[in-house]
Amino acid sequence: MIVDDDPFNVQLLQELLHDTYELRVAKSGEQAVQLCRQENQPNLILLDIELPDMDGYATCQTLKGQESTAHIPVIFITVKGLETDETKGFEVGAVDYITKPFSPTVIKARIHTHLSVQRSLLQAQELLSLRNEVKHLTQGLLKDTLQQPDAFAAIITQHPSMFALFRYMEALAKTNEPILIQGESGTGKELIADALHKLNGRSGKQVSVNVAGLDDFTFSDTLFGHRRGAFTGADSNRDGFIAQAEGGTLFLDEIGDLSNTSQIKLLRVIQERRYYPLGMDQSRPMDVFLICATHQNLEEKVKEGSFRQDLYFRLNSHRIALPALKDRLDDLPYLVEHFIQESAQILGKEPPIASKRMMLELDCRTYPGNVRELRGTIFDAMVQHQSNQELELPGTQGAAPMNLTLETPDSAPKDMESYLDQMDGFPTLDQMERQLVTLALAKTNGNQKLAASLLGLSRQALNRRLNRRLKDLNGSPDSKPLE
Repeated sequence: MIVDDDPFNVQLLQELLHDTYELRVAKSGEQAVQLCRQENQPNLILLDIELPDMDGYATCQTLKGQESTAHIPVIFITVKGLETDETKGFEVGAVDYITKPFSPTVIKARIHTHLSVQRSLLQAQELLSLRNEVKHLTQGLLKDTLQQPDAFAAIITQHPSMFALFRYMEALAKTNEPILIQGESGTGKELIADALHKLNGRSGKQVSVNVAGLDDFTFSDTLFGHRRGAFTGADSNRDGFIAQAEGGTLFLDEIGDLSNTSQIKLLRVIQERRYYPLGMDQSRPMDVFLICATHQNLEEKVKEGSFRQDLYFRLNSHRIALPALKDRLDDLPYLVEHFIQESAQILGKEPPIASKRMMLELDCRTYPGNVRELRGTIFDAMVQHQSNQELELPGTQGAAPMNLTLETPDSAPKDMESYLDQMDGFPTLDQMERQLVTLALAKTNGNQKLAASLLGLSRQALNRRLNRRLKDLNGSPDSKPLE
């Protein structure tokens, strides 16, 4: 930025520098201060001393006294003056002092040098911050026990992968960097965000907003707020969600649906940690712990061109990937027991015991809706449940034992390769055994002797496998989620 009220000097500098740099001009110190408060801040300021409203020294002192502009290097350019003038320039925060007339080669070299120094300082600060963060993460991940187990009390699990995730979350929680939660619909991204908020320990509240379907204007107004008169209908000032979450946590759900323009706005506020309410030309600081979530594959969206690569890289450095329910079926007994108790309390019923048939049928499902789907299934079963009976899935009361029709042979693929292609990832041997046993029982209408024959097993061997599954499914459902 060139700050000078002399048109001749401005034109001279523009002709000299326009091929190398993007230039902005301010004709007074006050205008320079206002321009520096806006979103597109200059990387360096060429500042004249003799200005109409406040001189260059006062302008520089004002810029250096504000957190949002203190980092911008200032070079004074003026006619040859006294040594005391040059000393005063450095005292108010300038990095250089160039007198007129100046050599084009000299001024270009000075500008290049100070921009390089500024970049090096920023890189050094980022590197130091990154090193401290890596050290903190490493220390957290090496611990075997949770430091704050109460933060995870709402998440029902005994699965090792989830406890590894919890330890990672504890290591991440004190960072000021944004965190990305990725997981299929129904896996519990909101619960993870709640746990992160508790772990972070901020005194402010948690504010959540689903940004799916918001156009660019609504996105800006929702996050940044507006001042009175900013647009038609803006009859009063309104704080956005960033201001409402000040000192706390802001949770943005479904960011994968944001438009490109909204993605740019989100990236800018993450990088600068400042934002502009609609109708204001002065930025405000963002003091929130930012958590973003999506059920979409952002890496694929980047390849498709529908999600910005720079925003993806900014978010992906602190990513929490939630496993699908089908990848932690060992948690099924604990989740079923929890949802039975929850539904019983809502419906005012006594909590029944889940039947073995119900548990085995639940174990054979794939759960595209994940934990949310399981919760709905249990609630539906509880609505229809009659007292003094074991809990069964709707429509299975009185059915023949082990008549598993959830995955019928008619829908089974004709060959193994196509079957594997339909699965999400390569299956384990245990998963394949479950599927084969389920299909064999479905094909034989629950006849274990015929199913064993199809599988090339004795009936006793099939029984052992089924009993082992039932034992796993009914093992210690009363255990606490976290110990």
